[in-house]
Amino acid sequence: MKIASYERTIHLIENGHLETAKNEAENMILENPSHFAGYLNLSYYYLKINQLENAAQQMEQVIVYHTGQKEIYQQAIAIYKGLKDARKVINYARAGIKLFPEEAIFYFELAEHLPRRLNEREPFYQKAIELQPENAHFLAKYSYLLALKEPKNKQALHYEHLALGLEPEEPLYLFWFAKVNYRRGDFERARSLSEQAVSLAPDNEQYQLFNRKMQQTKQPIWALYEKTRLFFRFTPLYYTIPLITAYLWGVYLLGKVIGSSALFLLAIPLLLMIAAILIQIKQSDHKLTAQERQNRYVRLPIAIISLVFLMGIYFVSSFQSEQNSVPLETQPKIVGQQLPSASVEMHDKMGH
Repeated sequence: MKIASYERTIHLIENGHLETAKNEAENMILENPSHFAGYLNLSYYYLKINQLENAAQQMEQVIVYHTGQKEIYQQAIAIYKGLKDARKVINYARAGIKLFPEEAIFYFELAEHLPRRLNEREPFYQKAIELQPENAHFLAKYSYLLALKEPKNKQALHYEHLALGLEPEEPLYLFWFAKVNYRRGDFERARSLSEQAVSLAPDNEQYQLFNRKMQQTKQPIWALYEKTRLFFRFTPLYYTIPLITAYLWGVYLLGKVIGSSALFLLAIPLLLMIAAILIQIKQSDHKLTAQERQNRYVRLPIAIISLVFLMGIYFVSSFQSEQNSVPLETQPKIVGQQLPSASVEMHDKMGH
């Protein structure tokens, strides 16, 4: 391969000489139309000006004439990623692994685009990191995906620290790690990372929106509600089901002792949820996220209805208890009704 011509094309484009790069690539094709280098250079030109369809056409010509250079597969992957053609990205990544098994990027891109569960893609992420242990992007993305699946994953925490150690001022990584620390319930660290991301990329609306969400965690009631919600969301059912069962059983046993007043133990979580969501609604000054819509239109009505239902049970139960505690002689008589003792006394008098 004419490595020098390819490197010259890259140099020209990086320095703003786009037309010169294009003309040189076209002249190479005219001089030798069966050589791949001109097509590769022209493909790179189109890739850089974001004419991806044209870049893909030139890349197909490259493959016709040559398949033995890693730059071909790297560039093809970049083009088809832009075109969102996962199938071709996978094909070029697999071909790259077969021909160049020591190139980490092919393992990483294969892991990124395979339509499989994370645990089936993990070996490719791990291989990429093994080959390039100081690639911050590989570390950050794998850590982020592990933490989305299991927030307290120790390996995810380890890779997070490594990635930030290598590139502490990359806004994307700071944003990713803010999100996963929020899921872990570490709101203080999540706020810190989110604020750093916003300071480094102040025009990014996604970072701004998430940072506003992070500021809500400064409110203690909201923070308590969110930590509770996140705990039950990410804790396995074999922990949470016994915990909930024990709580309900405790309320039932306490009810045997203090009566319907034990229902207040069920009302407390509902009151917390209602108060927290109302605080979130009051502080909301942006387009609602999916979670905020769910809080406002699903969780809040359910919590209010459940609270009203519990209070109804409490008042009915309290009223019945009061009625049952009234002495028999103080209860109002029904017209025509006589007490048993009076009936017996009347019977005795008639007998005489």
